[in-house]
Amino acid sequence: MIDWLTMRCDFAVLPEAIRASLMDCTGRIRYTDKNGEIQWEKVIGDFSNLRSDSPGLYWQVQGGTDHKLYLVIGASPSSLLNQGVNVFGSDDIVDCSLVLIQAAQKALTCFLPHYTLWQCRRIDITENYQLQSSQEVKAALRCLLGADSGRTKASTVAGDTVVWNKGSDLLSGKGYHKGPQLEQLVRKGRICLSPEMQLAADKLLRLELKVGSRWFRRSDEHWTALTPEKLRKLHGDYFSRFFGKIEVSDMGTLLNELEAVSPSPGQALAAHRTWALIRAVGSDQARSSMPRTTWFRHTSILKKAGFSDADLLAANVLPFRQKMITLESPVRSWSDMGVAA
Repeated sequence: MIDWLTMRCDFAVLPEAIRASLMDCTGRIRYTDKNGEIQWEKVIGDFSNLRSDSPGLYWQVQGGTDHKLYLVIGASPSSLLNQGVNVFGSDDIVDCSLVLIQAAQKALTCFLPHYTLWQCRRIDITENYQLQSSQEVKAALRCLLGADSGRTKASTVAGDTVVWNKGSDLLSGKGYHKGPQLEQLVRKGRICLSPEMQLAADKLLRLELKVGSRWFRRSDEHWTALTPEKLRKLHGDYFSRFFGKIEVSDMGTLLNELEAVSPSPGQALAAHRTWALIRAVGSDQARSSMPRTTWFRHTSILKKAGFSDADLLAANVLPFRQKMITLESPVRSWSDMGVAA
């Protein structure tokens, strides 16, 4: 689902009346509730730092690096449509953009340009994974904290949340436990959920990919070409590096997997021995014990067989990977979880 969308429109294409009324808003960020009423404003605001569970619509007049002025709007489309609840929602970027533009029209009491005249500056793509219990979600997050990949280092923030590439304006990831977040919103009276929904949400691991402004500047396609399939692939490509594809407790099975992707049985056996060495002494010592070319040849074979970078760096297999999470099988509705909406 699309959990957050930030869009901007060149001031030059806005109606003259709205341009005049917005000129005094430059540099301010404003939060408007579902009824279009301004609740608060800040002189300095950064849309990239807004959480995807932030309620309502946010808008601001910004100056661009091209010396133009822009009207910038941002919100969680599912939150706007579902009374603040953003557990599930649409992955159609055009539909989501229309939700934001209509909310902005209500807040600004004017007609705004067609969605094709807007630029996309940020999109958060989210998938939910149903585990067996809240304890399993927490265990999964502890394992993910050690799941680094090359330059992509995992770190933690408040609670059990794990983040990768925090602050990047290209791509950044986040994994967290959805249940406690919703419980807090229910307790504060901001959203309403049935007890069955709260119980189900407490078993959700959420993986969120933030696609930033630099990604859109580099893209050759207009943002409207981002189909649901492309968004899901983008999400899967980012997070797959932290999850392997096979279970390796059975070394006989592993050798068969390696032989299937190796140039020869001998190279498969050599890669198998390297994996056994990694398990015994760790990735760093195993790597230093052999020539650089040998290390990369063996690890390349291991990756073809389904190992992730995290497996090789941490010298273990993420224990929740095979039995609990399949990246290609998220839950995308309450009915997928066996709960009535």
